[in-house]
Amino acid sequence: MLCVTGTEGTLEALRRRLKRDAELAKHQAVDVPLEEIRLDHLVAIDDDTFAWLASVASERTLVATCRPVRQGGAFRGSEPERLALLRRASASELAMVDVEADVDDAFLGELGRTAAVRRGKVKRMLSWHEHSGFPKGCGERLRDMARRDVDLVKLAVTVSDASELDALDACRARTSKPCVLVAMGTAGVLTRTHYPAFGSPFSYVASQADLASAPGQLTLEQALALGLPRSSTAPLFGLVGGAQVQHSPGPRLINRLFRRRGMASSYIPIVTSSLRATLPLLERLDARGLAVTMPLKREALEVARPDPLAREVGAANSLRRREGWEATNTDVTGVRAPLEKALARLDARCARILGAGGAARAAAAACRSLGLTVEVAARRLDEAEAVASGRGRALAWSERTRGPELARSVLINATPLTGHASPWPDEAPLDVAAVFDTALGSMRSSLLVRAEASGAQVLGPMDMWLAQAAEQLSYFLDARVTVDELEDLAR
Repeated sequence: MLCVTGTEGTLEALRRRLKRDAELAKHQAVDVPLEEIRLDHLVAIDDDTFAWLASVASERTLVATCRPVRQGGAFRGSEPERLALLRRASASELAMVDVEADVDDAFLGELGRTAAVRRGKVKRMLSWHEHSGFPKGCGERLRDMARRDVDLVKLAVTVSDASELDALDACRARTSKPCVLVAMGTAGVLTRTHYPAFGSPFSYVASQADLASAPGQLTLEQALALGLPRSSTAPLFGLVGGAQVQHSPGPRLINRLFRRRGMASSYIPIVTSSLRATLPLLERLDARGLAVTMPLKREALEVARPDPLAREVGAANSLRRREGWEATNTDVTGVRAPLEKALARLDARCARILGAGGAARAAAAACRSLGLTVEVAARRLDEAEAVASGRGRALAWSERTRGPELARSVLINATPLTGHASPWPDEAPLDVAAVFDTALGSMRSSLLVRAEASGAQVLGPMDMWLAQAAEQLSYFLDARVTVDELEDLAR
C-alpha cells in the first residue's frame, strides 16, 4: 500500500495534488489508498480547510500530520496550537492522525476519547524521526512508544549504508503493534520499495520530487515505474555499490524491461560499502540477481562461486542466486562487443588502459581476446602489474601519455574519473586512434569531448553499459535480452 505525501503550502495546491495523484494512479491501474496531509506546511488553516478535508475524507483515506521543526517538519507555532490542529483533524474524521512521540499521555488520551476514535474511524499513529543518524536505543524507543495508547507506531532513522537495515528491522521485535519502519536517505530505499519485509503496512512516496517530505523518498511516478505496490513482495534484483549507483541508467531501463515483460520484480540501486554485510538482508528479501559495481567487484568473488571468466579477471560484476550465489563478469563483453565493431574500422594494435580496478581487469581480458597488446597505467605500479598479469606491460602513471605506439592505440578509461575530471592531462596531446571511456556520469566527459575534437573514434560508457547489461540480464533471467531491446527502452 502506498501513502502519497507532499509539502504543499496552499489548499489549492493540495487540491491539485490529490487530483493529479488520482489521475496518475488510474492511468497505471493502481489504487492510491492513502494520502498524507501535511498541516505543518499549509500557510493558512481555517474552518473552510477542515470542512473541505472532511468532505474529501468521505471519498479518500487521509492521514493528517503536523510535524514540528524539532522533528524535521515545518510547524513553527506553539505546541498548544499544533495539538489543536491535530484535534481538529481527528474530529474531521480523517482516517489517521500522526502524532510525535514526545507528546504527553494526556493528549493521546484526549484523542482516544473522541467519538471518531472510539468508533474506530480514526487511527492514532505515534512517530519518531532521527535525522542525525541511527543511534543506539532505537529498539527501546520503539518499545516504549508501542506501550502507549495508540494504534500503530512509526520509526524513521537516517542510514548511510544498506547494511544498517537489518538492525533497523530488528527494532520491531520490541513491539507487537503494527509499525512503520523507514530508513531515510538513499541507502534506505529498500525500506520504501520492500516495506512488507520490514513489517510496514504502507510506504510513503512523494507526489512530486519537489514536494518530498524526507530524504530518499521516491516519487509516486518512480514508485509506479518500480511496479509498486505489487513488486514490494516479488523477487528482487539490484545494483549494489557506492553512491554512484544512483546515477546508473540501470534502474530506469531495467524496470521498464520488467514492466514490458509483465514481471512483478523490481531493480533497485543499493548503496553499501560491504557486499558481505548486506547479502543476508538481500537474501531475506528474495534477491535473485545483483549487478555489482565499485568498490565491490573483488569482494564479489569472495561471497560467490566464480565461473572461469570471473576467476581469470579477478573481479565479478554479476551475481545470481542458484542454491547459493554464482558469479561471472559481463564487463568483459561490455568492452569487447563494441570495441570489436570499432576495430573493423581502425588500424589499432594496442590498448592502453588507465586504471587498475575491476573495470580495468575486464578491459584487459577483453582486449587480449581481440588480439590487442595490453598496456596498463595506474597510480600504483604494483596494481598496474597485477592487471597486466604478465601478459602485458605495466606503466607508471606519469608514463601514461608517452610511447611511440599511441597513434595506433585504443585509450581506455577504466578509472572512475568522468565529467570535467579527466585521467588524461590537459597539456598532453590526445593522439590516439580511439578513446573508449567506460566511466558512467551525468554528463558527457571532457575526455570524450577532447577525443572527438582530435578526430579519434569514440566509444562511450553507454556502449559498454548496454552490451554488458544485455548479457547480465540474460544471465539473471535465463532468458535472452538483447542490446537492441535495451536501446529501444532507452528512447
